[in-house]
Amino acid sequence: KPSAREPICAPWHPAGFSKDWATIKWLAYGANMHSARLARRTGADDALLLARGWGVADDGPLGDRAVLDGPNFAVAWLEDKVLKVPCWRRLGMLESITARLLLDAAAAENFRVDEGVHRLSDLERADEVWVLSTTNDLTPVRSVGYASFKADPSSPARQKLVR
Repeated sequence: KPSAREPICAPWHPAGFSKDWATIKWLAYGANMHSARLARRTGADDALLLARGWGVADDGPLGDRAVLDGPNFAVAWLEDKVLKVPCWRRLGMLESITARLLLDAAAAENFRVDEGVHRLSDLERADEVWVLSTTNDLTPVRSVGYASFKADPSSPARQKLVR
């Protein structure tokens, strides 16, 4: 079922601190679940976490912030036939097994891939957006904040990536 995500800054996340904190296993269950509750208050199904820092002041626009992942899911999107995913190594996130499987499927299907530091404003230009986890197999996202997307579970790109 297509879902909606609300972008929320994640001040507890290591991407908001110095590079010395990167790739440390952070267990922020309480903060992550609270971000999901805050997102549901806006009418969204869940939160899409954004980094602090990365050249953006704490009161800077959300669109300039780096996309991380969700409280319990990874995120990926297709923009101009390029599969884009946040780079866990550069952003200090735990590697997502399901995102790794998606990248493997993308390679097998000859998708171009951009695993990097992407801004929310980049994601807002996407053709399709998906969340994925062990319980959500490449689930289409219909909106992130005010941006809307094609949320077609039978889209050709999605069908190629789901194995």
